[in-house]
Amino acid sequence: MADFISLGDILSLKLRVPSRVQQDGVVDVLGALDDKIAVNERIRGAALSLAGARSEAAGTTCKPERIGELAALFDGPHATPQKTENGPWFLSISSLKNGYLDLTESAHLSEEDFPRWTRRVQPQAGDVLFSYETRLGDAALMPPGVRGSLGRRMALLRSKSTSVSGALLLHAYLSRQFQEEIKRRTIYGATVDRLPLKEMPSWPILLPAEDERERLSAQLDLLHARLTQAMSENHALATLRDTLLPQLMSGKLRVRDAEKIVEDAV
Repeated sequence: MADFISLGDILSLKLRVPSRVQQDGVVDVLGALDDKIAVNERIRGAALSLAGARSEAAGTTCKPERIGELAALFDGPHATPQKTENGPWFLSISSLKNGYLDLTESAHLSEEDFPRWTRRVQPQAGDVLFSYETRLGDAALMPPGVRGSLGRRMALLRSKSTSVSGALLLHAYLSRQFQEEIKRRTIYGATVDRLPLKEMPSWPILLPAEDERERLSAQLDLLHARLTQAMSENHALATLRDTLLPQLMSGKLRVRDAEKIVEDAV
């Protein structure tokens, strides 16, 4: 007969609960981290909104060009590797968040599998990642310092020109005009809707005139660099918060010591 714990056994368990003063101290300490995380989230949203607005404002000088003349297109693997607890990222289309890459939605794969899953292409900083099945129209910029492979139903565009940065290409992809192009050219299926990748290099996409591209690319690159910095800080702050909480609740770490750690972090 399998072992089990009865309700009576559970009710008889004794738990060590920190004093109310200590609990309030823990809330104050971790609250400072949560406040900073919230500020960074607002920075992310503001940076994306401003980048979109600046890109949209340049629309009066834009002209259509074929995607294939501006960027190389690569698609990802058509299967899924064995997931691991750590290692390189196996990027997911769920990580595409209308302009930025949310790695909390992605998984990991092993170092041994990584060469196989990057045989076609290994994403690099500045690539425009997008989904060609489901979540159509969504895209994100590959940030620096991230080592990973494309996931299923994911492809990327890599700029061929020094005057067209990844950020500029990204916001051209997210523009209303190109989103309408995607809707017109989507193949609607019984199970999933998809984009015909082989035809995509011939699609028109609007970019500013040549003399405007470098200036706008520089502006958008700065905004995305600030966004990336904010989200990198949030990852570190969330990790610190999750590390401090059990130590504070168990009494292994004093609140005053945690306050100093948090003060240095924020």
